[in-house]
Amino acid sequence: MNCPKCGQNIQPEDVFCGNCGTKLQSVTTETTGITSSETTNKETLDKRTKETKEHVQSTLTDVNHHQNINQSVVNQNDTHHPVNQTFEQARTNEKDFLNELKEFFINAFKRPDQVIKDNQTFSFRILITLIVAGLLLISLFTTMLIPSQVGLFEIQKEDILLRFVLSLAIILAIHIGITYAVVRLTVIPEIKFNKLLSDYVIINTFTVALLIFSGIILALNSYKFATLIFIVMYLFFTISPAYILGKYSSLYETRISGVYGVIILIFALAIIALIFGENVIESVVMQDLSRLFGRVI
Repeated sequence: MNCPKCGQNIQPEDVFCGNCGTKLQSVTTETTGITSSETTNKETLDKRTKETKEHVQSTLTDVNHHQNINQSVVNQNDTHHPVNQTFEQARTNEKDFLNELKEFFINAFKRPDQVIKDNQTFSFRILITLIVAGLLLISLFTTMLIPSQVGLFEIQKEDILLRFVLSLAIILAIHIGITYAVVRLTVIPEIKFNKLLSDYVIINTFTVALLIFSGIILALNSYKFATLIFIVMYLFFTISPAYILGKYSSLYETRISGVYGVIILIFALAIIALIFGENVIESVVMQDLSRLFGRVI
C-alpha cells in the first residue's frame, strides 16, 4: 500500500505517512471497504456463476431426455414404415396389373392389327397369367368331354386330364418356339421374344374365346354346332403363327419372301405335330383305350 500524497510505502495499520505526515486512516478505511466490496462482489459473482452452470446442466439434461424420447418414437415409426411401404407397393402393383390386363383385352378385341404394327408389348406377368388361364379353360372344357363312366373301367378321369394338359402345354411351347425361330429367319430386324409372345397371345385370344363359346354350346346339348366351332378354333390356332409372320413380313424388310417363310413355318409345325402327336396318341390315348376295351371284353 502507498501514501496517496507522496507515494511512500506504508502499512495498513499506519495512521500517518512517515514521509510526508499525511493522515492515512480514511484512506485505509476506504481501501479496506473497497477490498471488502470486491470480495463480496466476487462471492456473489461466483454464486451466480454456479447457479447458472447448474441451470444450464439441468436444461441440457431435459433436452437430452426429450431427444431420447423423440428418437425412440422415430425408431418405432421406422419399424412400421417398411411394412406400410411394402403394403402400398403391393397395392400399386395390383392396380398396375389390372390396368394392363384391361388394356390387353381392349386391344385384343378392338385393334389387334394396330398392336402388331405399333410394336406394342405387354409384361411377361400378364402374358404368363393369360396362358395359364387358357390352359385352365381348356382343362375345364376337356373335363366336360370326358364321361364320368370311365371310372368304372379303372381309368382315372384326373389322370387323363393331367396327361392331356401337360401334352398341350408342351405343344404350345413348341408352337411358340418354332414361330419365333421362323420369324427370326424371315425378318431382318430383330423381333424381341416379348414382342412375338405379346402378339401371339393377343391373336390367340380369339382361340380361347371360340373355345369358351364352344363349351357353352356344348352345355346346351348342341353337339354339331359345338363341334363346328371347335374345328374353327383349332384351324385358327394352327394358322395364327402364319398370320403373325405375314404381318411382320408386310411391316419389315425380309431376308426371304414372306410366302417362303409361311411355307417353312407350316412344314415345321406339321412335322412337329406328326412326331409329337403320334407319341401322345400312343402313350396317352391308345393306352387308356386299350385298358378301356380290355375291361369291356
